[in-house]
Amino acid sequence: MITKIFTLVFLSFGMGVLIFNLETLGNEPLNIPGGKPEADPYIAKQVKNTIVKRAKYIQECWLEELKRKPEQNEIKIEMDWQIKATGEVIDSEIVQPQEMNKTFSSCLISRIKKIKFPPHDAKVPKYIVHKFTFSKEK
Repeated sequence: MITKIFTLVFLSFGMGVLIFNLETLGNEPLNIPGGKPEADPYIAKQVKNTIVKRAKYIQECWLEELKRKPEQNEIKIEMDWQIKATGEVIDSEIVQPQEMNKTFSSCLISRIKKIKFPPHDAKVPKYIVHKFTFSKEK
C-alpha cells in the first residue's frame, strides 16, 4: 500500500510502517544563474522512485528490529550515501541517530549499498541525504 499524504509516503508491510518525506530527498539545489535554485532532477525523480520501489526491501530491517525490540514504537533515521555514475552506491552511512542498534544500522547500510540506482551523467558521484521514519502500524 502506498499512500501520499502531503509529501509523506507511508508504506505498510505486516506489523511495521516505513514513512519517508520525499521533500528531504535530494536537498542539494542546483545553482542556476539568474534563476531560482531547483532540486537535482535525477535525485528528485529517479532516486526517489528507486527508494519507493525498494521500500519493502529497506523495511525488512525494521521488521527484524521489532522482533528484537517489540517495545520500540518509532525511530527516525537520517542516512547519506553517494551514487556513482553507474548507479552503484558508495559510502552509505547513518548520520542520525549516532547511537542505535548495531544490527539494525548494519542492515540499513547494507541494504542501501545493494540498491542499484539508475545511472547518471555527472562526472562526480551524486550525494544523497535522506530521512526515514520507521514506526509500528497502529
